[in-house]
Amino acid sequence: MENPLVITVEEANRIILNEARSKGWVRQGISDSRNPETLELLETLRRTRESLADINADDDRIATGIGSRRGRFILELIQNVEDCDFSHTDRPSISFKVNPTKIIVESNQDGFVERDVSGICRTGRSWKRGMPGYVGDKGIGFKSVFGVASKVDIQSNAFSFSFEYNGGDTTDDKSGIITPIVGNYPIEPHRRPLTRMKLTLDGNTSYDDLVSDFTAKLSTLLLFLSKLKNISFKIHLPGRETTTTTSYSISGEDEWNKCITMRDGMRGISQQWRYIVFKTPIVGLPDDSNRPGINECEGVLAFPVALDGSPGIRREHDIHAFLPVCTVGFNFLLQADFLVQANREEVIVDSRWNQEIVNQLSQIFCNAMAEFSVNAILRFRWMRFLPVGIAPHVNPLWGYLKSKILEELSRKRSLYPHIANEQYHERLRSVPGELQLLPEDYLDNRNRIPLFRDLATSPRYLSPCYEQQDIELLRRIFQLRIIGDVPMVRRIEQDLNSPNSVMKDPRTDIHWHNRAADLIMSFINRDPNVANMIRQRLDIVPLSNGIWVKASTTALYFPALHGPPIPQDLVLTVDPHAASNPLRRTLFEGLGVTEIRPSRVVSMIWTFYAQQNPRFSLEDSKAHLAYLFWHHDQLRSNDLRFLGLSLYDNRREKILCNNVRPIYMPFDDEYSPQELLKSGPGVRRNLRLRYNAGSLSPEFRHLLQYRPEKIVTVLKNDWRNYRREIKNSPGNNIKREISRAKVLCLNSHSTPLGATYFPSPSLMQRVQELGVSETWKKTI
Repeated sequence: MENPLVITVEEANRIILNEARSKGWVRQGISDSRNPETLELLETLRRTRESLADINADDDRIATGIGSRRGRFILELIQNVEDCDFSHTDRPSISFKVNPTKIIVESNQDGFVERDVSGICRTGRSWKRGMPGYVGDKGIGFKSVFGVASKVDIQSNAFSFSFEYNGGDTTDDKSGIITPIVGNYPIEPHRRPLTRMKLTLDGNTSYDDLVSDFTAKLSTLLLFLSKLKNISFKIHLPGRETTTTTSYSISGEDEWNKCITMRDGMRGISQQWRYIVFKTPIVGLPDDSNRPGINECEGVLAFPVALDGSPGIRREHDIHAFLPVCTVGFNFLLQADFLVQANREEVIVDSRWNQEIVNQLSQIFCNAMAEFSVNAILRFRWMRFLPVGIAPHVNPLWGYLKSKILEELSRKRSLYPHIANEQYHERLRSVPGELQLLPEDYLDNRNRIPLFRDLATSPRYLSPCYEQQDIELLRRIFQLRIIGDVPMVRRIEQDLNSPNSVMKDPRTDIHWHNRAADLIMSFINRDPNVANMIRQRLDIVPLSNGIWVKASTTALYFPALHGPPIPQDLVLTVDPHAASNPLRRTLFEGLGVTEIRPSRVVSMIWTFYAQQNPRFSLEDSKAHLAYLFWHHDQLRSNDLRFLGLSLYDNRREKILCNNVRPIYMPFDDEYSPQELLKSGPGVRRNLRLRYNAGSLSPEFRHLLQYRPEKIVTVLKNDWRNYRREIKNSPGNNIKREISRAKVLCLNSHSTPLGATYFPSPSLMQRVQELGVSETWKKTI
């Protein structure tokens, strides 16, 4: 098969001439002839030319379509090059050089063949119609250059020809748009492949306006052009002797991640835009006369992302039909083979072809969101791409696309519940309607972790990893609701019943407890039924003994603010550490915990000991006595109720304080609870000297017999009382018995106490003076 690119200049010129003749063109000598037969032939050609569908049917479109949008020709020329072949390079490129008189467009496409010449000479019946992936169905594309130019010279391969159009309305004027004129400057063979177009400006367009069209950013265009990789512009700035050079290029790490780079040659700077691109075939499209034999196209969605991969912000047109069409307000770019209006400023609303494209694009979008929801960077941010910001006056087709997308997403598993270990696997995703919101006061505001864990079997918390602005968006779109108070109570109950309870863990800090107390208190204040549920079901009150009980437990009291603790065996009090926290104390008050008066506690102590054989431990006994001592103002001197107290002795035996069996203090301390025992129940600090009958007591006899060295010390410690008792004893029996007790003297001899002397300083000095210290043996 012959290569159509291999063609001579003569063959190329013959193709151009044949195309010109088919449009009614004749050479100058014949058109000037006055021969009747020749004139008749010319008239026949003129009528033929006027009857051509390319001219007759499209008069109005040519007149209005060419100039309907001033800068459209730039995009159409880019698309024309995109539609060509680039078999010799992997970097297809197009460049524009602009100055006040002309625009030169060059590309490294393979070059024109006969079919290209025929196609560029047609309007209304584009040769590209019916070919998937191409635009040009309006047949105006290339002709849009005559919105700014009066002549276009084309050089490609061996072809050199031009078109001329002065803007006139006659048939002859308009025929210049489609009638090629043979040129004399084909591209030299050694410079091929190269295609060049020179647009001679008509001067009707302000050069300033023209420059603004070229300097308008086209940063997104390369995303949807499957072949072109570079677009560059060299523009002579109006009023200056300088030029600016700007180029756009596209690169990608893979099929989905694309980067557009803009380089500003004048300022020596570059800028980049990143996109994640999804391309999917759209199939099963309905038959349409504008796409004969074609029932499919490619749908493309491009999502702007920042350098770190998070959602970016769209800055250009968002609707494309190979070329930018319009701006709707989406934060993503959308491309498909839409049927567009003649001026390409909007897609056709009532086209079944377009409606089916929109239906399938909604599915492509939802699939993209599903991909993002398992992406480490986008899983909690993908909703920023949702189509929520469209203007109300836009084409209803885009409103339909928005509704379709949101309806579809509401049925898909795309949102994550809170997962404690943050292992977010795609199988854990939930349908939006299954999840509920946690307000900020339900979270630990230091790490945004829920204060109370979700139910393991049926998680309902929306993950707090979503940012607040995104949560608000999800709430509005999917009608997400704040979790109810009753479900939260169940989660608090789950925590309290768990061996890993956060609330019961002694390591849990005050900050957490403050937020938890505030949260639970809000439930209590909001709904009496919920408050009652909390009191009846939750073991939420920590006691001083380490046990947690329900608030409905009878008689719960706060611990003493001052002094010794309230005896725990008689009164249930809240753990002092918990009660010392003001917010937790407020919660306990809301649950019904109250203060207890000291007088009531004292009364409870007396009542306890009034029982027959009360059961209590040594620690209980200490707590009872400490409390009585601290609240001595509640007691009467010599209160007979002390006789009902029982105490533990050093052998851990209980002794009733009724003076039947004496109880002794193990040490002397002037300021201590022992003073209470002495003055109240009659616990003795010193040995009892005699029985009520008057004889010496057994314990004192034990002292005289076995611990004689302690006799003087014991008598001295309570001599005021002992002296009275000795003096009042019948027949001086006690005095006599104590006097006969043998005690150890300084010379280590045992001597009856009554025969010894107290070693006063004056006595000892006298002994020394008399020189009898060696024979003096009676000093104790």
